[in-house]
Amino acid sequence: QHHPPPGARKCRVEVGHGPPEGMRGSTHIVAGRTATSAREVAHRAYNRRVRYLGVDPGGQRMGLAVGDDTTGVASPLEILPYTGVDRAAQQIADLASEIRAARVVLGLPTLEDGTRGPASRRTDRLAEALEALGIEVALQSEFLSSDEARRRARAAGRPSRQPVDDIAAQVLLEEYLASRPAAQSAES
Repeated sequence: QHHPPPGARKCRVEVGHGPPEGMRGSTHIVAGRTATSAREVAHRAYNRRVRYLGVDPGGQRMGLAVGDDTTGVASPLEILPYTGVDRAAQQIADLASEIRAARVVLGLPTLEDGTRGPASRRTDRLAEALEALGIEVALQSEFLSSDEARRRARAAGRPSRQPVDDIAAQVLLEEYLASRPAAQSAES
C-alpha cells in the first residue's frame, strides 16, 4: 500500500493541465503515487492511455499507424517493406514494444459481404507469428481502407504515385478504435 508523504494533497489532473490553482509547488497524489511537478502529473496521465499499433499488411509493403483509446484518433507512422512473415512480425513486435502498444491491430482483407478475401492467409500467418512473440493481436476488416486512404492523401495534397499504406493503417485503426467503447478498450 502506498502512503503519501506528510502534507501531500490529492488532486485530479487532466492531461495537458497543471495542478489546480493554489496547489502549485506542492506534492500531488495521482493514480496512487506521489508526483512532485505538473509535468510529472501530466506524464503519468499520458502514460495511462492505451496505445495501439495499426498495421496494413500488403504483399510488398506494410503501412503502420499509432493511435490511442483516449482520443480515438490514429496517425500514420511509416511504411516498411514487407520481406516475409517472420521479419515483419519482428519489426512490428519491436515497434509495438518501443511505443508500448497494448495491442497490434492487423488489417484483415475482406470482401464486400464481410467474408475473408484471398489475401487473408498472409494476415493470419502474421497474426500467429506476432502471438508467438507474445504480442496481443486484433483483426480489423480493411474493406475500402485503401480507397479512403487515397481520398485522404489527395485531400492532403500527397502525390498520387506515393504509397498510402500508412494512411490505410490509420483508417483501419480508427475504425477499430471507433468500434470499441472507451471503458472496454482501457480494460482489455
